[in-house]
Amino acid sequence: MMETADHNNGAIGRVQAFDGAQQAVQGLGTQNNYFYARTSGGPERKPFTIHAPPNLIGRSAEMARLKTLAASEEPHSGPVILTIHGMAGVGKTALMRVFAQQLQASYPDACIEVDLQGFTPGKEPRRCLEVLAELLALVGFQGTDIPSDENAAAQLWRSWLAGRRVLICLDNARDPDQVELLLPGVSAKDCLVLISSRQRLGRLNAQSMHLKPLEEIDAVELLVGKNAAGREDRDTLADVAAACGFLPLAIRAVGVLLEVAKPRDVLATMREASNPFHYLPVEERAIRSAFSVSYDALSNDLKSFLRRCAWHDGPNFDDYSMAALTQVPRYIAAARLADLFQYNMLLQVGSSRYKLHDLFLGYVRERSTLDETEDLIGRARIRLYESLDIRLADALAFIKKHDPRSGWSRISPESEMEAIEDARDWLTSAIEEINNVAASAVRDRWEDCAVLVSNAAWWLMASKRLATSRNLYSLLSEIADAENNKAWKAVAVSGLGSLSRARNELQEAEDYYSQALDLFHDLRAWVNWANVCSGLAEIAFMRGGYDLAENLYREAIAIFTKQLQWESKIRAIQGLGAIAFERGDYATALERCSGALAFCKMVDDRFGEAQACSALGSINKKLEKIDEALHCYNMARNLFEEMGLGIAAAGVTVELADLNIDRKEHSEAERLYSEAARTYASHGEIRGELEAHYGVGRVAYDQEDFGAAITVWRRSAELARDKGEMWHAMKLTFAVGAAHESIEEIEEAVACYLEAESWYRANGFQEDASECEQALARTLKINDANG
Repeated sequence: MMETADHNNGAIGRVQAFDGAQQAVQGLGTQNNYFYARTSGGPERKPFTIHAPPNLIGRSAEMARLKTLAASEEPHSGPVILTIHGMAGVGKTALMRVFAQQLQASYPDACIEVDLQGFTPGKEPRRCLEVLAELLALVGFQGTDIPSDENAAAQLWRSWLAGRRVLICLDNARDPDQVELLLPGVSAKDCLVLISSRQRLGRLNAQSMHLKPLEEIDAVELLVGKNAAGREDRDTLADVAAACGFLPLAIRAVGVLLEVAKPRDVLATMREASNPFHYLPVEERAIRSAFSVSYDALSNDLKSFLRRCAWHDGPNFDDYSMAALTQVPRYIAAARLADLFQYNMLLQVGSSRYKLHDLFLGYVRERSTLDETEDLIGRARIRLYESLDIRLADALAFIKKHDPRSGWSRISPESEMEAIEDARDWLTSAIEEINNVAASAVRDRWEDCAVLVSNAAWWLMASKRLATSRNLYSLLSEIADAENNKAWKAVAVSGLGSLSRARNELQEAEDYYSQALDLFHDLRAWVNWANVCSGLAEIAFMRGGYDLAENLYREAIAIFTKQLQWESKIRAIQGLGAIAFERGDYATALERCSGALAFCKMVDDRFGEAQACSALGSINKKLEKIDEALHCYNMARNLFEEMGLGIAAAGVTVELADLNIDRKEHSEAERLYSEAARTYASHGEIRGELEAHYGVGRVAYDQEDFGAAITVWRRSAELARDKGEMWHAMKLTFAVGAAHESIEEIEEAVACYLEAESWYRANGFQEDASECEQALARTLKINDANG
């Protein structure tokens, strides 16, 4: 029952509404009642206004996701509302239309698309009442029947939708306010609403899907459709797609150009300037127009904050870095980053880091140059360098020490890090930012850039990013030469020496170290000079010059002791232990490495402790003290894992696996080798991965499962060839030959030995070649004996 009032005579009566009868109020005037039962007349027009969908390439995963979301609502719980959100030009409307076309047969009462013009260049977002009037008119209401009050119009719209199966596409929504009154009520449980927006519309009670740029393979396919010749030049088209940031809007714009231009010419044009569209003005206008509307929709505070995001060297950043750049408290920076993420102006990387899309980054940087002075930007970047320098030092202290807030550490009182997990997670997620900001500090000639570079390079080297670390030190060396800065040059060539040593490029390492030794001597920087002595000692050790190595280590130890540089002293003592080990003096090696371990614990040097434990594992293995060796290796592995040094941990895991083979614990050995192989693979460390696979084959070989050993080693040899690791390929090929020999498959064994011997001989590995010759002779002798 509903009560109505006659405003002319004040009479009050009661009217009963049946079936679909509903009521709507028109402003403050007469209250009108609309009766339109489904079975008794009323508007019954069935409009189908969904735009023809484009030829969609890719997006199969997104389509499947939308289908899942559309079917996820519980029956009779109300209409299904799905939002598709993403940055400008990512293809939200196209995806929505294709999805709507697939579903329209299930919605016989109406399929309606409305452009809300939330981000349409040159137009204001449409008002709710205007859109409601359009919707009501589409389904058959006369203009005189449509209320002039938006709430009343919304009630009428929801009333008409009740009990009907209607598909509604609300395209290009500005914000939740623009959409809420357009949505069906809970009684319209058979309706589906699709909403596209550049904002996340989180306030709506809706299922949500974030649409990202295209995958490379789909972006290339989109370009191939525009350029028949491109089918033969997919690599070039892949580069063009990358220059477009895999953004459909940009790809389609360039695709038009590719209908008449050669892909290589288009790519060369896009690479001519930092902005890929600088020399493509027609295509740039379409992209700039889309970006401008998104940017202009922001508040002034968010615009200013977004421009400052573009000051960062990337490729991503967090709230701490942005707080330093913008001089606001961290929690305000976090809130503004979250707001920009909601507007799809930023992409999220992991759980707490953000980045700008490459094309949008160029646009924002151009806006920044118009609105900010170079001096303002320069001072902000110095704050970033200072902040990152402190955070990096804090994080490395947590990595290297058990209790970084005591003793000799330099943890800042306001550090956000509370445990090693915090430091490890940040160092891992921020490794690209650390490298880029350190490089930027060098290019800007920041006064403390050498310290930042040294710490950044340490973590890069520990993470086995040797090439990246080398580039950083090379840049510092180049700038040092330009500025005639001996201190920077000394740090740079010392670091390059350590990198060359790590790559077994011993002569190059010695040259760099010799140059650093002279520079540090001139600077009277004796601790640095002693560290270089330790580096030269390690080179002498690797060449077998144990007497020279020992003298250099002892000279370095004397300086470290005088200068109270305990951690450096520990490394040198461990070096002396390694010399004793190679000389076969295991008792002395055990004494020195045990002393180093005790020293590490005294000065709280976690990294040194891990290295000492690993060395003690190897010594005890030689002494056949298997239990002690297992204990030391396990200690080392646990410490490396705590520090987030997965590759170092994997190396110790291989040592543990070797021990378990000796103990005939084959299942445990295979598990450990496989674990190490996965770790190496995840870090892109192919040589370590190949060594671990070799170990898996050893397990099978040791159990006389020669067929399994052949399979593992042959597959690993193919991987080694594919990666250009020919020494490892030949080692594995030799192993395959040995397995064939064991089951008297002479022809196969001979072929393997000959291949390995030929390569070893041609590439100067004479000892390995001689081993192959001996294996060949042995195999042929077996063949002769068998007739």
